[in-house]
Amino acid sequence: MKKRSDNQSTDYPPSPGYGVASTDYTDFESGQSAIRNPQSTIRPAFTIIELLVAISIISLVLTITMPGIIKLFTAGTDLQSRNVISGMLGAARAAAIENQSYAGVHVQIGTDGKCWAAVMQLDKVSGKFVPVSGFPPKSMPGDMAFGGISSDYVSGSHYTNDVNTDRDGFTTFNVIFSPDGSLTGRVNGNLPQIETDVKIFGGDGATPKQKIWEPCLPAGTGPTLDEDGVRAITAFHYKTFKVMPDRQSWLEKNGQFLCINPYTGKLLPDEQE
Repeated sequence: MKKRSDNQSTDYPPSPGYGVASTDYTDFESGQSAIRNPQSTIRPAFTIIELLVAISIISLVLTITMPGIIKLFTAGTDLQSRNVISGMLGAARAAAIENQSYAGVHVQIGTDGKCWAAVMQLDKVSGKFVPVSGFPPKSMPGDMAFGGISSDYVSGSHYTNDVNTDRDGFTTFNVIFSPDGSLTGRVNGNLPQIETDVKIFGGDGATPKQKIWEPCLPAGTGPTLDEDGVRAITAFHYKTFKVMPDRQSWLEKNGQFLCINPYTGKLLPDEQE
């Protein structure tokens, strides 16, 4: 018992750890318990029904919002890929005018399964297109890819069955600019050719990391640039496209038909937007 200075005594609760077995004690001045029973503050766990209801609500919200979220991300990759290819087309046209020579953009599915594009320029000595220094090849964002619009793959306003039978040929094409900056299909009346003995095609002592494209189509039918340049392209999601049994019908609904501006070399806005 401890004495106060006014000669009144006050009982203080015993300190824990001094032989006191109880974890509870009473404040003698207030008459209330100073330590509550720990079990009185524990909330009961969720019941099975409550968990099922919560899961059902989350599933419903995801079902409603996921299409919009996917569309948002898809629209982003669509726009980014068009910006990439449009910028490369503009650079190729500028190079053609500046050097008074033919230049263009070569597009092809790479060894990594992604769509790649490179700015190319005609080498007057070899008569073949070579990569332009200062413009490294670029891959398209996400799984976006482009297909060349030519008479082989489009008839009127519809895709032909060749997009089903010649997938690699459809996704391998060139856009060629003449020395005055206009779009053209040929080089001095001849089919454009690419120099495949360069690093991006695995030549010139390239390392596996430097190699982007195979020098020939899978059928082994020769250089991939030996074809007329195109004036319009189609944008689409390659992963879906390549597994579709009927690519022709799928492109009719999902392909984005894009013309190339003959005055600037850049892509014209999609009419669907």
